[in-house]
Amino acid sequence: MPLQPTFRRSVMLGLVLVTLSFGWWPFAFSPENDVVFRPDAAAWRFNGDYEAGVATARGVAYAEPVIDTRAWSGVTVRIVLRGRSNGSGLGVFLEFFEPDGEGMPALLISQWQEHLAMRSRRDQGQVKRGYAEIGHRGMFGGDDFVELVVSSEGQRTHVYVDGQIVETRSDFSLLGEDNKFVGRLAIGNSADGTRPFTGEIRKVEIFDSFYRAKANRFANAQPVLSYDLRANSVPPGLELTEDFSPAKRKVLNAVNAVNLDKPSYRNDILVNSLGFIPVGICFAAAARRRFKSFVAVLVVVGLSSFCLSMSIEFAQGFMVHRDSSQLDVLLNTLSGCVAVMVPKRWILFL
Repeated sequence: MPLQPTFRRSVMLGLVLVTLSFGWWPFAFSPENDVVFRPDAAAWRFNGDYEAGVATARGVAYAEPVIDTRAWSGVTVRIVLRGRSNGSGLGVFLEFFEPDGEGMPALLISQWQEHLAMRSRRDQGQVKRGYAEIGHRGMFGGDDFVELVVSSEGQRTHVYVDGQIVETRSDFSLLGEDNKFVGRLAIGNSADGTRPFTGEIRKVEIFDSFYRAKANRFANAQPVLSYDLRANSVPPGLELTEDFSPAKRKVLNAVNAVNLDKPSYRNDILVNSLGFIPVGICFAAAARRRFKSFVAVLVVVGLSSFCLSMSIEFAQGFMVHRDSSQLDVLLNTLSGCVAVMVPKRWILFL
């Protein structure tokens, strides 16, 4: 015997709400900025809650002034920090990015496990992966703070750790292909919030010239940007908001941006391939009561699944712990359409 219309509608509404809740859980659209001052370290700690296992926690600070290196004779970055491995992926502590730019930022200076990793953007027509990379093994992992200096002039780049040169390249420009950059600086995370650095930072300085080791270090140099983070106060020119707010958001990433080598992405594909079957059954039941044509029912179920998935994925673009992807929308829509194949006799309210 068919169920009452009110009950059928309640079941469908309940499944829609459950599906939305599953996609948006735990509703962390505006988490607190995970940056705090540690008096015992005389430094600002970035992403401490994230390091402790809070998946929704993220922290970042931004340089307020726009950086324009087009007239600079060279570029030198100096940072004093202590990092701890976040277990997987890059932990970006400095990112030079264009707010309106797409794809790879001009420069990432980051930690990978216990190692230093720097990625400088390149033309994908010349370099397939879109960046050139240099680094230094075993820089992180200890209890002491380290001073990192990276200096570039033309195609020449030197890397110093605690005053000792550890890497020299004559074919590597630091900021993109020619060290000519106009944009902003993110500190303690990538601009989109997806690569949090876990550790403490004491000082960040940017200079408009090439650093030479035989000179009197930085005694006579005036930094273009200088942030001293050894006190419990926000330095002038540094943007540190109460709530985490990424400067760039990734909403509906392209299908080819999905990394199938990561287990988490493979799990997402499985969930998205099956997750819309229950709500798709409800959509199919409602459509069959209005349309006799199989094609019409399929179109209605497909559009309903697509709209529901778009609502979920668009909102996930504003949640740093979730991945907003066009592939997810496609799989959700196909998953809902599969429900049309379920025979009526298998479902009580059909």
